[in-house]
This record gives sequence, C-alpha cells and structure tokens, in this order.
Amino acid sequence: MARACFVNVMIMFSYLNLITNIPSYYADEQNYLFSHSLFNPGFPRFGSFQDYDDQNQHRPFIQSHPIKEDHDDHHHRHHHDHDHDHDDHHHHHDHDDADEQLHPLEENEKQEKNPKNTLLVEGFYRRTCPNAEQIVANQVAEIVKTNPTAIAALIRLHFHDCFVGGCDASILLDTLEFEEKVEKLSPTNGQLLKGADLIDDIKAKLEEECPGIVSCADTIAFAAIESMTLGGLPPQPKLGGRRDSLSSRAAEAEDNLPFPNWSMDQMLNLFKKKGFNAEDMVALNGAHSVGSAHCNIFNERLYNYSNTGRPDPTLDLVAVDELKKICKPPGSTNVRDNPTVNFDETPTVIDNLLYKNLVEKRKALLETDQAMANDKRTALFVKRMAEDPNLFPVKFGEVMSRMGSLGVLTGKQGEVRTTCRSTT
Repeated sequence: MARACFVNVMIMFSYLNLITNIPSYYADEQNYLFSHSLFNPGFPRFGSFQDYDDQNQHRPFIQSHPIKEDHDDHHHRHHHDHDHDHDDHHHHHDHDDADEQLHPLEENEKQEKNPKNTLLVEGFYRRTCPNAEQIVANQVAEIVKTNPTAIAALIRLHFHDCFVGGCDASILLDTLEFEEKVEKLSPTNGQLLKGADLIDDIKAKLEEECPGIVSCADTIAFAAIESMTLGGLPPQPKLGGRRDSLSSRAAEAEDNLPFPNWSMDQMLNLFKKKGFNAEDMVALNGAHSVGSAHCNIFNERLYNYSNTGRPDPTLDLVAVDELKKICKPPGSTNVRDNPTVNFDETPTVIDNLLYKNLVEKRKALLETDQAMANDKRTALFVKRMAEDPNLFPVKFGEVMSRMGSLGVLTGKQGEVRTTCRSTT
C-alpha cells in the first residue's frame, strides 16, 4: 500500500512539474513570434548574423508545435501585398533537414511574398561575401564625387522598387518573356530612374568579388543607405537577405506609385496600404529634401492649375514668379524648355529645409508636398519637422528602414541575378 502511494505521488509530482513548465515554453514561442511582427511597437528590432546559417544563407527555423496555428492566424490577419524586425533564438539544424522544418517565411508555399514577417539581418554576407557592404559603399562614394545628384537618384530608386511589389529589384528588369511591359517603362517611373544605371556598375564590382552571391535587391538597398549617409544622416543598419523578383509589370507601378498631383486622401490611402501612418508619410516624403524635378512635373501649378488659367492658390506668389523664370508653360516640346529645379536650396543634403519652406514660404514644387502643409491630418507633422532639425533625420531613417522590408523575397523565393537587367 505504501509503495503504491509512493508511486502515485511521484506520478502526480511529474505531472505537476510538466504543467508548470508549459507556460514558459509557450511564453518563449510567443516572444519569438511577437518579435517577428512588423507591428511590434517601437523602432523595429532586427536580427544579426548569429540568427542564420550564413554559409547556406538560410534563415532560422522553428520546430513544429501548436503555436504555429497562432502564427498562421496572425500572419493572415495582417497580410498585404507589400510593406521592416528580428531577434530570436538560434536553432541549429543540419542543412539536409531544412525542408522538414517550418520556416517562418515559407510555411505557405503558395504565398509569394511575406511583407509582415521579414527575416532581414545585418551581416548577411559576412561569410559568403564579407566585403559586399564596403564594395557598395566605395562605389557609391566614387559615383557621388563626380555626380552628387546620385544621392537623390539612388534613394528614389529604392522607394520606387519597394512600393511596387516589394523590395525585389523588379524595377531593374529590362524585358521579360511574352514582351510584357516592365516597371521601368511605366510613366510613373520615367525620368526618376537615373539610379538604375548606377546599380549596374555597383553590381558588376560585386560580381567580380563574389559571383552570384549578392542580390540586386540588396544592392539597391545598400546603395540607398550609403547615399543617405553621404547626404548627412547618421549611419543606418544595412539589413540583407532580399532576393530578386522573376517578374516586373508596368501596371503594378501605375497602381502603387503616387502621382505629383494626387490629393491627400489618395496619398494617405496608398501609404496606409503599405503600413505607414500620416507621420510616416510626411517623413518619407522628406526624400524630396534632395534632388530636383523637371518643370513638366509641376508647371501646371504655375500657369493653369486645375484648368483655371491661374496659379495654384496654395503656392506663394513670390515662388510662382521665381519658378516661371525657369519653367515654360505646359505644352512645349522643346527639351530645353524642360529643365530641372531643385526641391530646396540644399539638393545634396538630407535636412528639414523642405519642411521649413512649406511652413515659412508656402513653397514646394509638387502639389502633394504642398498639400501636406495644408491638410489637418499632416500639417502638425510638417510643422514639427520644420521646427526641429533633429527630428526629421531620425524619423526619415526609421521609415526608410521599415520601407526596406516591404514585400521582400527571402529563402528560396525568387533568385539572385548575376545581371540586374534580366532574370538568370
């Protein structure tokens, strides 16, 4: 009898011990999944090179367990076609066993992209191409020495790539099978793609050092980040692991890029679809603190706003007179009548002057920029960034980092192109 009681006590003790250990197990997995959500509050936490098998460039795997159902539900609730955070336990698995594990980005093979749970990491090429980031930095620095406008060109190229189908270098493809019109041929890109040719040169240097290793998508992202640093921002983390798209469609560009005469409703709706709020949108439009625009992009504001035969009433008359000296009325077919005008007085420096001009001078080239200062949903953010020169650089760096993870392809998705203009 005593022996039976002893056995029963031991069984009960083991059962209680098991029960008390369950919460910590699930808590760990909950923390893992929470850390992989784009909507994790605060500035996104990204992984490091310890979080992946960089020899094979595979991301961390998680063991199959019941919490996966919660993860799937979370993923499908927040899925969009586009739209940056990782700190997890490193699990050691043999490469041969990889297909048997549940990869956070590959658990649904039918889903082409995973905008909410990206696994981009710093030091992604630490072993496979250790000089990759430095090669890009050196190349961008050389380009900017002779062509300072490259700062704006490379930043905007990154934006136009990420907002159309994700940061996947689809914007660089020249042609595809069936003669489908590609993104770079869309009028919404047009004269803004000067940075595409620059990527060719950078990618060629990477191929000399590490053939077939560094993706075109990462090349664009690294070049944009380096351009931001050269433009005056503090160094930003260079997150790698993007892969290149196999497709590119002009129609997607026209559906996902803003036009310069859009209303604020249209702008806010587009950015909301990408996971950005009103303040994020105001900060991201700060990319217009560098570079210039051709007159034909905005000259209707000077001569015939909304077919009134008059200038845009929101644009300061002094600014109208200044711009009319440079830009001819709409309709001229002479290339010389379509020069460029700098967005602000410091076209190669990323600063808050764009916002100061909006608040103090009611001056902006693009109607969408002007509208930010006049709409009650965005005016306060414009005012704050105009008044605090330290606020805009921090916020701009943050939203650019998040943008760099929109709709990325990772793992076995897509490819790594050897030349960025065509699929391998």
